[in-house]
Amino acid sequence: MWRDAKDAFRGFGRTPAFTAAATLALGIAVGANATIFSLVDGLWLRPPAVSQPGRVVRLFQTTPESAEGLWSWPEYEALRDRATTLSGVVAIGRRGALMADTDGTPELLLVNAVSLDFFTVLGVTAGEGRLFAPSDAGALEAEPGIVLGHAFWRRRFGADPSIVGRRVTLGVSPGRPVTVLGVLPDAFRELDPASDRDIWMPVTTWTALHGREELAGRGNRWFQVVGRLAPSASAGAAASEIRALTAAFATDWPDTNAGRSARVVTDLSYRLSNGGANVYALMGLVLVVVLITCVNLAHLLLARAAARRRELALRAALGAGRRHLLRQLLVEAAVLGGFGAVAGLIIGAWLIRALPWFIVPAPGFRAFELFRADGRVVLFSLAVTALTTLLFGLAPAFSAARTRATALLKGGAGLTGSARADRTLGRVLVVAQIAVSLALVYSAAVLAQSFRAVERTDLGFSRAPRLTAWIPYGDLPAARLEEGARAVAALPGVTRVAVAIRAPLSLSGGGLATTVVVPGAEASTPPDVKYGAVSANYFDAMGVRILRGRGFTEAESHGGEPVAVVSQTFADRFFPGGEATGQVFQRGASRTPVRVVGVAADAAIVRVDEGPEPYFYVPYWTARTGEGTLLVEGGGDVAALGPSVRATLRATDASLEPRLLVTMAQYLAFAAGAYRTTAALAGTLGLIGLFLMAIGIYGVTTYQTTRRTREIGVRLAIGATRAQVMRLVLGDGGRLVVAGLAIGIPLAFVAGWTMTSLLFGVSPWSMVALGVAAAILVCAVFAATVIPAWRAARLSPSVALREG
Repeated sequence: MWRDAKDAFRGFGRTPAFTAAATLALGIAVGANATIFSLVDGLWLRPPAVSQPGRVVRLFQTTPESAEGLWSWPEYEALRDRATTLSGVVAIGRRGALMADTDGTPELLLVNAVSLDFFTVLGVTAGEGRLFAPSDAGALEAEPGIVLGHAFWRRRFGADPSIVGRRVTLGVSPGRPVTVLGVLPDAFRELDPASDRDIWMPVTTWTALHGREELAGRGNRWFQVVGRLAPSASAGAAASEIRALTAAFATDWPDTNAGRSARVVTDLSYRLSNGGANVYALMGLVLVVVLITCVNLAHLLLARAAARRRELALRAALGAGRRHLLRQLLVEAAVLGGFGAVAGLIIGAWLIRALPWFIVPAPGFRAFELFRADGRVVLFSLAVTALTTLLFGLAPAFSAARTRATALLKGGAGLTGSARADRTLGRVLVVAQIAVSLALVYSAAVLAQSFRAVERTDLGFSRAPRLTAWIPYGDLPAARLEEGARAVAALPGVTRVAVAIRAPLSLSGGGLATTVVVPGAEASTPPDVKYGAVSANYFDAMGVRILRGRGFTEAESHGGEPVAVVSQTFADRFFPGGEATGQVFQRGASRTPVRVVGVAADAAIVRVDEGPEPYFYVPYWTARTGEGTLLVEGGGDVAALGPSVRATLRATDASLEPRLLVTMAQYLAFAAGAYRTTAALAGTLGLIGLFLMAIGIYGVTTYQTTRRTREIGVRLAIGATRAQVMRLVLGDGGRLVVAGLAIGIPLAFVAGWTMTSLLFGVSPWSMVALGVAAAILVCAVFAATVIPAWRAARLSPSVALREG
């Protein structure tokens, strides 16, 4: 075996052009695989750095409207105290906190408020200092403490270990000092792969900073709940027990828990479901690139074996058996695979650095370091290399190992049949390559078409330039925010200012929701319906169409009878067959009656691709939300208004300091980010696959044309024109293209069908995308065959006959 390897190294050294081309082709495929795996792993698959992650499960509360509902703190405590199939249950509440920058500007930090036993149950240890535990309950109530995320510690404090034990101030004007207990290790960022958190604090610290009101109500649900399975328990047993517990909650607390159930999923299932079709589509597309590469390399090895057929026949004549020849050729393929693996890891490491370009970060927040060329990526790349080597090495090795010594003794006549078989195999591989390439390019085209549809879709509001300023002002009277809005409206360059709780498509997780009951049509379980509180000019400012009735008057905005503007879907669901305007519905646990004064067009709430759902608007200035968003409309670059908007609000009242200044264009880009990422990656893979296919067809056409040198010389000698020779070579390529398209079109439609869940506003059987893909493919094949055809046409008959 070692001698075969040394022979392989010497052989590849004698053919540097072949070795470089094969190594580059394989390196591109392996590098693309490593890059896409790093992306998929970073976004969805990487397990959390906790003890025994396979025993971690996610607990969700379910309703007819949601399969992944959150829990209130009292519900979490009941689960923690009653569940026997779980050895531990922890709660995670995602929140934000402010920390003043060096220039006094507040920075919004990502915070996890968690139960005291969070790190203990999950088995996370400190990187610096210590982590909080249940035994710290009393001490943390007296002196609040926090734990820093590792990336935040490096970025904000320069990885200074002396920060442990010191106090930092959270909040502004005046803020609250808290003690840094420790720093998390670099390996642990969050339970979700694509996330990171700046600060971790026990719920006791959160309540010390913000009060206990958020924990008091059973209906105040903002906690994710995660459990660790008991040693003898399964996820199914845990699911049955948690469903039984939620049924008991509905009996004990019918006002807040009637009609609610639960489900339990393993952490792996949860991560796979988050990735959904994206995982399979991206990995499938990159494996298609690998398949194209395998065909290319099989072509190259077939051509190399054909050139070495006399050498192999001589080896057979000297006593080398078929098994020995087969082993030698497979070892050569393995050595070539090793070259490709090294090149692929180098290319992959470089490409992984470019991955953040494909990801649209959350507006107003820094991008996380998600993608790494770590051990998982290396192991996956080596596995792909091994499979690829096996695939491209088998057919040429078996073909070449059939060489018979008698062929050499007969002067090569016996080689004709093998050559004919190799030529037939080569044509079959070319057709397969064209078919697979069409499916790949079609997938990229239909995904690009889908992204274009997302960018053009009607969102229910206008896309005019706007700057949003999110302001959580707490107990400050709303009149102060109204005063600040008027001051901002008076700024140069500002044309109009509206107010809402949150901007459409902002990072609000759906915003607020409340129960809705229509008198005379009470349901056993009143549905939760999302709503927004907006100023009277919101509908005109945002371009939300009022279909029937009217918007709010200024008088209604500041008091009087509770009124609402409902969406078209709300009207269709709760007032079917009738006019919603003038009707009354009841909202919230208090069943407050609300009169409908208008019906608005459906508008996007959280995502650009969401289906229409019931939604309603109430007057902002009577909502008493403690937070608001100014929607500042202006001409030109609205982002440039940010400093003056911040200064104006701060001058009005320090509590009106904006926490986030984000343009609506940024929110729109983030909302469409998943489609952009998938389309960009698929397009890149399509270009790589197209390039590899063209190179492969160029090599095959050149090889086949070289094998036909004598035939071409004869044709030229008996009067064939150079144009006829070009048509001969191009015609061969054309027939292969036709066969490849005939097989590739059904493959392309199958590929589109498998990606249905990734498409928006586009049929998976798009004739436009198919036409574009076929045209690109035909042009690529023509470019790959025209140069060999031109060379063949320029052959001198005498030279061709002599060399043939």
